[in-house]
Amino acid sequence: MGGAVVNPDFNAEAYWLERQRRADRSGNYKYTQEQRNEHREFKRAVLLGILDRHTWVTTLADFGAGDGWITRELPVDVDRIDISPEAVARMPSGRVGTAADLTPVDMIVAYDVLLHVVDDERFADVLAHIRRNCKLLLVSDGFESTDKTIARHCRHRSLRDYVGFTELSSWKLPNLPGLGSCRIKLLSVDRHEVERVEEVEEVEEEIIVETEVAHFRYRGETVDLAAPKGDHITRILRRGEFYEIDLLEAIRELEIEGPYVDCGAHVGNHSVYFARFCKSTEVYAVECNLDLIPFLDKNFGGLGAMIHVYVGDGDPVKFVPGPELNVGMGKTVPGGDIPTSTLAKICPDGAALVKLDLEGAEPRVLRASRDWIMKHRPVIVAEAVDPAEIDWLLTDWSRMGPYALTPTWIWRAP
Repeated sequence: MGGAVVNPDFNAEAYWLERQRRADRSGNYKYTQEQRNEHREFKRAVLLGILDRHTWVTTLADFGAGDGWITRELPVDVDRIDISPEAVARMPSGRVGTAADLTPVDMIVAYDVLLHVVDDERFADVLAHIRRNCKLLLVSDGFESTDKTIARHCRHRSLRDYVGFTELSSWKLPNLPGLGSCRIKLLSVDRHEVERVEEVEEVEEEIIVETEVAHFRYRGETVDLAAPKGDHITRILRRGEFYEIDLLEAIRELEIEGPYVDCGAHVGNHSVYFARFCKSTEVYAVECNLDLIPFLDKNFGGLGAMIHVYVGDGDPVKFVPGPELNVGMGKTVPGGDIPTSTLAKICPDGAALVKLDLEGAEPRVLRASRDWIMKHRPVIVAEAVDPAEIDWLLTDWSRMGPYALTPTWIWRAP
């Protein structure tokens, strides 16, 4: 970790007690209420998604809970802990305490907590208490940041600093001043060997979707991809090649450098290819279908950031599942109550390439993010039976294709 104390004169406990007394949640950066709400809603959505997947989690500790908003009304028992009496007074329920006061639970949530433990010895002590008292840790930190000390009360740490933990999943936080490099990670305590979920229970029909793993070689490297047994895409992977390989190789030959955003990532076929065989600097795998998240987790975990969000135009939608043997045909349609995010919200700093496979929602998504597209001018890869629906949005852009079984096109800015 390098160095016992970042600032020997900094009293972290006194600092945070004063911050909570003032109910100051922005620190050095003065966020708007809208920005704070977006940030909190995203973190709560991540937590709810994890509880949906890991149904064995029945007890949870919210460590450094603040006002307890993120863990309100959960389907599990919650123990909220904060060092500040003022914070505890604002919670639905909770108690004053430190890491030493943690008791054994299935999962500990430590949002925006450990990155504020700037002293190395104190960090190791807090982490040891957490490790002894949970099986899963949901934590936010500047894991990939090269700027480790961004303020006297903040210190970004790498995954290596989380000794005794293994990464299961990762999400990029919505962009806020000073937090551009922060991630949320779900970590498991090594001694418990928490399994990645490889089977998904379809509750309504009580069907278990079995896993099949395809093994093959590509460009001198070994590729292993897990997918639902018998699925349309699985049958193609079983042949010993990536799904939509003609499209993927056309993208690779363009030698596009920069961040790639894969909307409709499915089991991670395209995301894995982008991360391993293209000139991507970072890959964001965006998938809304909870049935596919365990497969995406297994295939793509550690290669980039997974984002569980519904991509749209900002208006609420409802989700319509795909058929049993073609899960990837699940889609969103207008008129529901599920919130959606635009491309501008998912990747506010821009991207070099955006791939969209959204079962007909592609034009709607592009229209909603047209200003963002015109500003950052990424290569657009989109499924479209009639490309004219997108041509008029991307005036003067060149179009290549079609590729793949379902016509997919590549648009490049002039």
